[in-house]
Amino acid sequence: MIKDMNKSGYWFLPNSDARLRYGYIAALIAAAGIIAAVLLYGHTPTVSPHTTIAVQTSPTPAAAKLGVEITALRLSAAGYMLDLRYRIVDIKKAAALLDRKIAPYLIEQASGAKLMVPNTPKLGPLRQTRKPANNRRTNFIFFANPGRFIKAGDKVSLVVGDTKIDNLTVE
Repeated sequence: MIKDMNKSGYWFLPNSDARLRYGYIAALIAAAGIIAAVLLYGHTPTVSPHTTIAVQTSPTPAAAKLGVEITALRLSAAGYMLDLRYRIVDIKKAAALLDRKIAPYLIEQASGAKLMVPNTPKLGPLRQTRKPANNRRTNFIFFANPGRFIKAGDKVSLVVGDTKIDNLTVE
């Protein structure tokens, strides 16, 4: 047996109660985790100012037709709603989407089913119709999905007035 061990039985732990020993062990594990994270992920690649980055120059169909960039179309509310997120690229083209009198809807491409924007008594339609002050804000529209008809991976079309954008995939 090693003579420099204390009553705890471990040479690296002070002689104290079990709670303090577990605290030291937890601190050692945390320190090892931090060191491992720094060693694995600490090096971040640097980009020189002379590096060119490819930028998509052709506008998406939604940007060309409707003046918006669709960022996401996801299932929400346990699958009973579809959440469409978008950013406005051209405010003049997006005026139809922001008009309260024009009701947007989704068409499921396989069956032709229409999904409308719910209109609640207290909140009104579940969509944003206010004209944004800047183009960086992400706006939303909720569409009802009764009976969880639309599933992830389904293709839908967005219809706003006379404009139709096809092949949007539900995430």
